[in-house]
Amino acid sequence: MSDDDKLSELERQLELSQKQAILYGRDLRRVYQAEKARREMVEAISRRMQAVFDSMTGGLLIISDDLRIMDANPAFCALVERKVESIVGRPVSAVLPASELDNLLREAAGGERSTASGEIGLTEPRPRTLLATISRVEAGKSKGWVIVLNDMTAWKRMENLKAEFIGIASHELRTPLAIIMGYVSILTEELADRLDATEQEFMNSILESGERLTRIVDELVQFAEAEGGEVRFTELKIDLREIAREAISALEAKIREKGIEIREEFPPQRAEVRGDRKMLVGVLRHLLENAINFNQPEGKITVVIGEKDDFYQVDVKDTGVGIPQVELPRIFDKFYQVEEHMTRWVGGLGLGLSIAKRAVELHGGEIWAESVLGQGSTFSFTLPKAEYGLPDWLAMAERPAPAKLMQELEQARRSGEEKDQQLTLTQHQLLRYAQDLRRVFESERERHRRQEERIRSLERRVEELAVLNEMSTSLSSTLDLDQVLTLIMERINAVLKVEAGSLLLIDDETEELVFQIALGEKAEGVKPFRLQMGQGIAGHVAQSGEPLMISDAQKDRRHYKAVDVTTDFLTRSILCVPMIIKGRVIGVIEIMNKLEGDFTENDLTLLNSIATYAAIAIENARLHQSVLAERDRVVVAQEEVQKKLARDLHDGPTQLVAGMLMRLDFVKKALTRDPSLVEEEIARLMDLGQRASHQMRTLLFELRPLVLETKGLVPALETFLTRRQKDEAGTTLHLEVRTEGGDGQLTRRDPKDEAAIFAIVQEAVNNALKHAQADNIWVRLAEQAGELMVIVQDDGVGFDTAAVDSDYEQRGSLGMVNIRERAELVGGRLTLRSAPGRGTEVMIRVPWGPAD
Repeated sequence: MSDDDKLSELERQLELSQKQAILYGRDLRRVYQAEKARREMVEAISRRMQAVFDSMTGGLLIISDDLRIMDANPAFCALVERKVESIVGRPVSAVLPASELDNLLREAAGGERSTASGEIGLTEPRPRTLLATISRVEAGKSKGWVIVLNDMTAWKRMENLKAEFIGIASHELRTPLAIIMGYVSILTEELADRLDATEQEFMNSILESGERLTRIVDELVQFAEAEGGEVRFTELKIDLREIAREAISALEAKIREKGIEIREEFPPQRAEVRGDRKMLVGVLRHLLENAINFNQPEGKITVVIGEKDDFYQVDVKDTGVGIPQVELPRIFDKFYQVEEHMTRWVGGLGLGLSIAKRAVELHGGEIWAESVLGQGSTFSFTLPKAEYGLPDWLAMAERPAPAKLMQELEQARRSGEEKDQQLTLTQHQLLRYAQDLRRVFESERERHRRQEERIRSLERRVEELAVLNEMSTSLSSTLDLDQVLTLIMERINAVLKVEAGSLLLIDDETEELVFQIALGEKAEGVKPFRLQMGQGIAGHVAQSGEPLMISDAQKDRRHYKAVDVTTDFLTRSILCVPMIIKGRVIGVIEIMNKLEGDFTENDLTLLNSIATYAAIAIENARLHQSVLAERDRVVVAQEEVQKKLARDLHDGPTQLVAGMLMRLDFVKKALTRDPSLVEEEIARLMDLGQRASHQMRTLLFELRPLVLETKGLVPALETFLTRRQKDEAGTTLHLEVRTEGGDGQLTRRDPKDEAAIFAIVQEAVNNALKHAQADNIWVRLAEQAGELMVIVQDDGVGFDTAAVDSDYEQRGSLGMVNIRERAELVGGRLTLRSAPGRGTEVMIRVPWGPAD
């Protein structure tokens, strides 16, 4: 090969090496960006899951397959009044009753859906009733249980109090109401000829309202008897056909009034069951009244009695408005009524179907409903035939009536006698009873008013939740910090309607609150300012981490009035809440002077919720800014690497090649003028060529040595150190390798991982040769227990690590950026130790195992 061909080949290899270096740098940047994005996504998912876990109002407990507690949310810790650290790792029986929990676990383990629900009673630290829902969880080889606990103590207590109240109220209302209705009936008959049309209408309204109230009281009495187990009977063997006709006859007036057609489909023979006649008539009356009340004008009702195995089945079908499918499972619940617009014109307490269900069940039967909205409903129940025995509760019919029942019968008898004796009621007494009735009506009206207020409150809450949802969606759509701050203040003003407000963030370096943004007419006049922690309302909230609601700011000594003075603004009331993320306060939001009324606890709760969303959004925006800054720093570092490569090529091989070209030109001229000089010049050319070849091989090796891919990390490092040793006469380079097998051979890894470790050692050694002024540089590799420890140590001048870390430019020029980034790419941890006069040690620990 001629010298020109050799030079062309050298130039081609040089150009190829430069392109490879650029491509290698781009590959590194793409890998870094992909890894950063993956980590951010995992962290975001983790934060969201933790927020859900921590914010659940019900207790949440995660236990392992051996029934030991793995984690618990704050709500559960509050239930048992224990800190999470004190219960994690302990058996679940240490905090929950073992016997009740075992039953639920067995039920969940044997069920198709792997879930079970039931009540659990706590005795410590205080008596509680909990509704527990247990679910089986399996993720790969990990198995365990999730337990959700809701405190039902207050609900249980209210149910007992409600039943007790109903029992007392119903019996106390019944006697005076019977007297009122008796006298009103008498007056209506006696004064019929002396009342004008308006007065007659008033009397009819009193009578109708009294009858309605009587029906409500009767429902309450029946409900109290059913709930309390007080069952009354008059006979044992009953014909269902007679029961149905009696119920229809009692409602005949209402049936005619609405023009409804009644059809009876009864068997020709007797349909006998055993039970209580009055109670079974009540069941059919409740079903027929519903069919009448919710039927169409001139609609149809069909009552069917049929046989089904050992039971008789009764169906009450109507052509009414029907019941939505979503309501069907609850229509037999106590006090439950279908949507208000369907029931407000009918009235009642929502107890009729509950009483009917209880009565049917006491007779050993079942009751259910089927419905098609807009077409009608069918209510059905079954009762055992008389020949198949008597329900257990009715077996007591042969025993003497209890004393309490006898007392009530005697009281009813005496009431009847009094009613017969008082047929001449004075006008004064009538007025008094009418006033009592009016008080009852007023009480009912007040109850409806409170219910409407509660509905309006719930509607406001729904609106607030909609704003929070919109805010969450808006904040998640941008990572620009300025836009995030603007969106936060706009949403606050939209929902809370205030004169002014501001948002301040904590400066971690100075530990001061720094004003960021304001809202209100005078927001533009607010100049940037800083507050010390504890200064002003905002500083106090930031320091304590607790929200504040101040009704009179001018009288509160903590109020910072300087901003009021500069903006000519009078702060009357303040609501201030902290923004907290992961238990750390990052800033505060304060709003002033509500436009309508005063600040309330609901406003405080809402602003706290907004602050939670705001803290997450601000932290995400800051993280985004940090990632962008990190990206720019990596780009700068890569540019430095490229510049260094260009300098090395220019200062080394390029200069040598230029010298060779000059020598060749001299040889060409010497051939004609003085051939004796040619041999000496050719020797010099050979020397220059060898040096250029050596430098280019060294550069190519440093970019990505072939021996690294073919033989592994240790041979590559040996070759690299040998080459560098030739160029560094004043420093001795050492390589030490220690493995578990003692053979000095590391486990082969993915070539990219090995290339990253090689680049780290290369960078660290080059840094030491350039800056350390060392006599010795040691490269030590130790593989043990799935981990590789790499140490590059020198005995040179050393430096102050704290000073270098604080100087971004110096830190980048020392190559620590490249080393740290490469270590992170392979999951490693970097440690730097150095001191002036004591040398430097760079240590990286990397997970190390066989390649996939």
